Amino acid sequence: MMGRLARIFSVIGASLTGFLLIGLWLPSTWLAESTVEIPANPEAVFLLLDDLSQWEEWTPWGNIKSEMTSPAFGVGARRTWNDEQMGAGSVTITESRPPDLIRYRVEIEGSAEINGELELIAVAEGSLVTWREKGDFGWNPLMGYVARGMAESQGEQLAASLTRLKKIAAAADSITRGRGSDPG
Repeated sequence: MMGRLARIFSVIGASLTGFLLIGLWLPSTWLAESTVEIPANPEAVFLLLDDLSQWEEWTPWGNIKSEMTSPAFGVGARRTWNDEQMGAGSVTITESRPPDLIRYRVEIEGSAEINGELELIAVAEGSLVTWREKGDFGWNPLMGYVARGMAESQGEQLAASLTRLKKIAAAADSITRGRGSDPG
């Protein structure tokens, strides 16, 4: 009986060790990207991207209780949180080039670092917005398995956020254009 239990635990131990070793060899980095065309000029869209206080309107971060630091826009703008599900972390705008580019860094305490950029290109019908994120989960052997699916899952989240941004930016741009054509 003891020999049989020893073999069972040996198999379980070897399986777990193998699982962890494979996890160490898996890449811990991932890249996600999504693009949308928005019927609004790049200047109008840029204002929504450069102001972290506006992000809660079009990203899932509106569901997370967070605090803004001053300034809320441009290089150095920072949002911090300490959420039961997301853990503690921050997002900081690291580069702001109106009306073409926003770069930012997300740091999630003890688990991940994400660098992102939102690039705007003027097109005939408005703006082409491309959102890219590159993340690194570090040396955690379990996160190598998570990183394998991040391009798809994070890509879906980026696409959903850009769809919300499109609605908000198009509405804001039409109001601005309407005011601009109003002589009174």
